[in-house]
Amino acid sequence: MSQISNILKFFRTLVIGGFLGASGIIALLLFGPQWFRGAFISKQPQPIPSNVAANTSVNTTPAAGLASTPQSTPLNSSSPTPVESAQIKQVAFEDIKGVFGEKEITELAKLGVFDSTSGKFSPQSNITRGDFMRLLVRANNAIWVEQDKQIREAEGGQATFADVPPTHPNFRYIQGLLNTGFVSGFDEKTFAPDQPLTREQMVAIKIAVDRGGVYDFTKFNGQEAKLNTEFAVNVPRWTDREQISKKFIRAFNTEYRSFSNTYKETFEGNTFKNIERTFGATATFKPQQPVTRAEAAVCISLIGEHIQDGEKFRTAQQALENKAKNK
Repeated sequence: MSQISNILKFFRTLVIGGFLGASGIIALLLFGPQWFRGAFISKQPQPIPSNVAANTSVNTTPAAGLASTPQSTPLNSSSPTPVESAQIKQVAFEDIKGVFGEKEITELAKLGVFDSTSGKFSPQSNITRGDFMRLLVRANNAIWVEQDKQIREAEGGQATFADVPPTHPNFRYIQGLLNTGFVSGFDEKTFAPDQPLTREQMVAIKIAVDRGGVYDFTKFNGQEAKLNTEFAVNVPRWTDREQISKKFIRAFNTEYRSFSNTYKETFEGNTFKNIERTFGATATFKPQQPVTRAEAAVCISLIGEHIQDGEKFRTAQQALENKAKNK
């Protein structure tokens, strides 16, 4: 009898142990550590948390910072605009080391102004009129991130310039600037987006963005009215300044607007130093000379007159510092 009793006790212990063991395994599967559960449960793709997905990107942009011709960038490119870029980008251009504008090119690239941050930037290549508009809008919107400081890109609608239809890759930027009243075309129906940008054209376009338009001196009485067709005394006396196209005289006077006390009003002049920053000290201006991509980057690395907390201008460097603080 004692032997049978011992056998029954053994089986009873075995059953109870098995029950407790199964319960423990079930409990571990339901509530145990991930490594234990993963050994028994088939691994399925898990959704990426939104905060992680937002910080994960794959570089699918072209090798160059911006194509030398506008046609190489599709209108519906998925490249993020500067205001959408949450992170400071890493820059790895191969051909800007030690060249003029290296600092400004790097800063603008970190802000997401260019379509790519690696490969060749081609700093000495000429920039087209259309590509300059593209970079100017994107630089403005990256440097002045406040919503009321943004230049709105055109989203379809009627094209003003016959040679910049809605299908043109730079339409949204050129038409957007035109809608704000800042852009300068060859005439009322022509913009010539694929032609090289000249120095006088760049000054006229950039100062309009800085000042909120080219100043209309005809609003003054007497002597001031002549400044629409004659250079103000503060415009540098470059040896070739008479070669500047007459249509841009007002823009140059606006750039250097600082008049003597004999005039009805006095304005602060040459605040943004677009010409000096871009071309340095020079006795000749060479108004019809094409602008290089490096020169364009230097010029647009400072955007003025969007007054914010007393700032009359802001640089790409300041925008990067602000972005780093707000991370």
